[in-house]
Amino acid sequence: MISLVVLTHNRWGYTKQCLTRISEVTDRDFQLIVLDSASVDETRDELKRIKLSNDHLVDFKFIFFRDNIGCRAINAGFATAMFDILLKIDNDVLLPYGWASYLVKASSLFPDVMFGANPVFITEKTVQFPNPGCISHSIDGVVFDEIVTNQNISGTFMAMKRDVYERIGKYRAPANSGYGGGDSLYCTLANEQNVTYGYLRAIQLEMIPGSTGPFTPEEGRTIPHVVEKRAELVKWHTATCSITDAPIELIIQK
Repeated sequence: MISLVVLTHNRWGYTKQCLTRISEVTDRDFQLIVLDSASVDETRDELKRIKLSNDHLVDFKFIFFRDNIGCRAINAGFATAMFDILLKIDNDVLLPYGWASYLVKASSLFPDVMFGANPVFITEKTVQFPNPGCISHSIDGVVFDEIVTNQNISGTFMAMKRDVYERIGKYRAPANSGYGGGDSLYCTLANEQNVTYGYLRAIQLEMIPGSTGPFTPEEGRTIPHVVEKRAELVKWHTATCSITDAPIELIIQK
């Protein structure tokens, strides 16, 4: 169903949390490919030892690069992908339960769209949801106009069908452009090929505490009934907040 590529460079502690969450919450058949760009910490040794338990995991591999080539490593991951839906995530995010079923349904409804998702910033007392700018809204394929607060594009989660990737072309960002710069450039390339970029609102990505997210959190924005303690919030997020049967809600990026 889905070939999931995780891009890493050092920060093994983040990568371990990211991979563990993937194994806990993925509910469709998937392939997992970890791309390590010249890590100098324990990442490579630990990747060789880690054991993931998920009945839907049909293939698990890692690719090590001698040099840190940034986002261009994604091309190697997608080249070895065995499934038609391609997804890239960063190693500092935690996926919600049901994300895989949701993405499969969204890809069926919108086969020509490149999908993104929003990060959720968790502090001790608040949870912040950045709102992307959009020109239209769609729920289960029914499109209507809506204008919301404009934000930058997030490359934390980028998914598309294989033919959409082939239509846009490979990641072409130079290694010194940074990971965020490479994602933004790829969105520009998608726009040049008239590929629609849209957020899947239900897929809210939890940013691992201590990582640097693409947005600055706004104080005072909270979710009702979410408790303050982060441990309890994580339990709520994974056990209660399944999005498997949620409406397919797409926000078209400006």
